[in-house]
Amino acid sequence: MRGLKKFTSLLLALFIVVGNIVPAFADEIVKSNEKNVVEQSSQSNEENQNIEGKKTESEETFEKENSDKSDSKSLENKNLTSPLEKSTTLQKAPVEPGWGENRVIVQVNLHGLKGKEFNFSKIFPKEKFPNGPSIEVIHFNEDTFEDELIGKEKFTLQNTRLDLGIHQQVKIDDFEISLDDESSDKHEGKIIENQSNRSGGHDGTSVFNYDIYKVQNTNAKFKTIDKDGKTIENPTNLTVTYQLGDKLKANQKLTSAINEEKDMLEGERFKSSKWEGNYDGTNMPEVSLENTQNGYFLDGDYAYKILDQKQKDDDKSNPLEVTLIRKQKVIKGGEHPKYKDPISGKEIDDPDYVKVEFKVNDHGSIDSGESVYWVLKDLDIKDSIKAPKVKLEYGYGLKGWKPWFKTENQKYSQDTTHVAIIDKIKYFDYLTFSGDVTTNRLTFHDASRLNLIGFVDKYGIYKEEQIKSFIDFEDTEDKVRVTLENGVIKRPGVKELKVPFQMKVDKSFGDDILNTPEKQLVRETTFFANDIYGNTSWYGIRYTIKNQNTKGTVTPKEKETLRYVALTKEEIYEAVKNGEFVYNDGVPDQNKSGKNALHREVEGENLLNPEKVKKFNISDEDYKKLDFSKLGYQEVPVTITYLDNSKSTVNVKIKIKENVPTGIIDNNYQMPKILLLVGFIGVFVSVINFRKKFLKNYE
Repeated sequence: MRGLKKFTSLLLALFIVVGNIVPAFADEIVKSNEKNVVEQSSQSNEENQNIEGKKTESEETFEKENSDKSDSKSLENKNLTSPLEKSTTLQKAPVEPGWGENRVIVQVNLHGLKGKEFNFSKIFPKEKFPNGPSIEVIHFNEDTFEDELIGKEKFTLQNTRLDLGIHQQVKIDDFEISLDDESSDKHEGKIIENQSNRSGGHDGTSVFNYDIYKVQNTNAKFKTIDKDGKTIENPTNLTVTYQLGDKLKANQKLTSAINEEKDMLEGERFKSSKWEGNYDGTNMPEVSLENTQNGYFLDGDYAYKILDQKQKDDDKSNPLEVTLIRKQKVIKGGEHPKYKDPISGKEIDDPDYVKVEFKVNDHGSIDSGESVYWVLKDLDIKDSIKAPKVKLEYGYGLKGWKPWFKTENQKYSQDTTHVAIIDKIKYFDYLTFSGDVTTNRLTFHDASRLNLIGFVDKYGIYKEEQIKSFIDFEDTEDKVRVTLENGVIKRPGVKELKVPFQMKVDKSFGDDILNTPEKQLVRETTFFANDIYGNTSWYGIRYTIKNQNTKGTVTPKEKETLRYVALTKEEIYEAVKNGEFVYNDGVPDQNKSGKNALHREVEGENLLNPEKVKKFNISDEDYKKLDFSKLGYQEVPVTITYLDNSKSTVNVKIKIKENVPTGIIDNNYQMPKILLLVGFIGVFVSVINFRKKFLKNYE
């Protein structure tokens, strides 16, 4: 037991001795290490000074250009801060990172367009970035769900290697490098930013490559000029396609702005993987117009095309400058159109225009309208060109133009002269009278290939909708009208075809005829027919219109009366009403039959139809000339006014016969004395005889 106590005491004494000796020994070791470090640092600095003293001028120049790298290396050789200071802050550029820490170096790599250096001063101009743009490192804190700024440094063309200090490893594993907001917003042109994976271990120094690529300018500046070179508003209905390399964006509209600059790839996300080829300056951008004809976009009366497109100074960091020119599709008359050449500045004949001319030779001349047009070649100008009105000699008609003139879908690729085709008209002549309705027919012996048949106003070329089923010859409808009884005929498809047409002349037209010296009027129109092959035929339909009084003559019946017995006017008119009516030669059968007839048939005789007469008239002067006291024949003129106000005058013959005595006194005439005596004797004898009979009967 006593031996165990002695052993325990020995162990306790040994523990106390060792506890005092070991700390002292450890302290000596630390001091010795610090001394060695200081000596090494001093020796290293002396060696560096000796080396720097031996550098050549060329090496100094090289060092200046890469001062960012030498600065970074020198950081590794500087005196370390004390452990206490290092533990206080990690942002005071400690030389050596500790456990779980890493120094972040950002190497900014600048890439210019193909074959060109990165134009730093153009992208980051001095007036906006006096000390250069800034790179920032952002860490997303998963605990607070907020971004934390870890570091921010400015860089220049000479200083592209940036030391952003020592940071905890956990933050380095989840941060992003980018231009700060100000640098991103204010830089000129387009760039691509790309952050690469870090190089280096988890502890120590990690270098991040941050690449900035200059992107080819994808803007386009649009300017529209007129033929005189004056800048005008851009067309808003026009759409364009932009292509750069294999990148294409279509259906982009312009605004009416003058010198409009437009980002042709707006919304496009540029990536470093796509930088080469499309945006590195290898390819030339190109703008093309959509929905064009022969390079022109048509908009109303104008046409637009690209006159020129180029990049200023042949620098693909500048916008593409596109110049459009506006031209009239059709110009009436004048000389060859000119435009101002943007290169030479001189006025030159515009090669895009061709001349369209109309000429008339024999039997006619141009009456009105344009005879010369200048049109943009190979464009569908629809129906912009109108053939001039041609004045023709009577009996001739304009059959068409050679070469054929199209009234729609007009397109010319070279200078063209249309010469009028003028033929002698084949007329179908008809006679009719005011107030009559007649029907005539044209017969086509082979209508199997006919396409369209109808009326047109005059010889010429017409669209289908211009073909008519009737023609009014006067301003007043239905006054004088010719009508196709079956309407416009389309594709009859028969061998023989009879086409009836009705001519109706109102009775009121008689006054128009009476006002002419010839006492007749001629009205004509054109019968139009074309076949399925486009061949066209025309026929003149010509009507001579006369008054009713020219149809025929009336021979009145003879009128009788006794001496001293006067006839009234109405009694004399009866002689005309019952007079015989005889038609003149040449009156068509249908104008003397049916409702057109001026006669009525009575017991095999053709008598005047009083229903076709407006009135009969004997003037008072002529009536007073009749002397019914005279025996024999007398004549009195009677005027017949027909329904169309035309007049005929006939003489009615009146026979006055001797009157048988009756004892009747006509107060209008003085009886001779002998007649009075005879009458008196007769009365006296009658009285005596009556008295004798009365007395005898009394007895």
